[in-house]
Amino acid sequence: MKRQLKFTKIQKLFLATMAALVLIMIVFYDEASMIKQEKLGFHVLESDELFFKNLRQYYYEREWQKEAQFELFRFEKRIKAIDEPTLNFTIVCNWLHDQAYILPEIEGVPDSLNYSFCIVTADSLVYNMGLINNEDNLMIAFNTYKALINDESRFYLRSEAEWKQVFKTVAQRNAIKQVLKDFFKLTGAL
Repeated sequence: MKRQLKFTKIQKLFLATMAALVLIMIVFYDEASMIKQEKLGFHVLESDELFFKNLRQYYYEREWQKEAQFELFRFEKRIKAIDEPTLNFTIVCNWLHDQAYILPEIEGVPDSLNYSFCIVTADSLVYNMGLINNEDNLMIAFNTYKALINDESRFYLRSEAEWKQVFKTVAQRNAIKQVLKDFFKLTGAL
């Protein structure tokens, strides 16, 4: 014997309203507005640390720096340097001081300090990788994340005279975006 669901008019109105709200949220969702520049920082709340340790760290290769007491997390699906330099982001955690940092790493080159990183959107931003500190790393990550949301953006690494495009494929962009998203969630900016 099949039982049929019967909805009253008010239940149907409620369901239609909820479906419309979900559809509006999907259509007008703006990922770029979720991150707030004024919330950027390095402090990690205990709840965010637990979320990262329990749910997100399994997607990363972990490395413990014994001398510095830092734990480094490199995304397992990151871009691997084969024959040209690549840029990846590493999450560096100092659990003793409840802090996390983001570190852009250029792989596949002997001397990454002589490189520049360029983000091309409506405006262009160029960062000299040899002259950056934690605050600069944070701004590189923030501007890269905002630019990755824009499909028209392009990214370049420059050695002495040669520009090479990085983050060319959707998979590469998604890998970088996921690392940055995890970092911003960890530090409470998202």
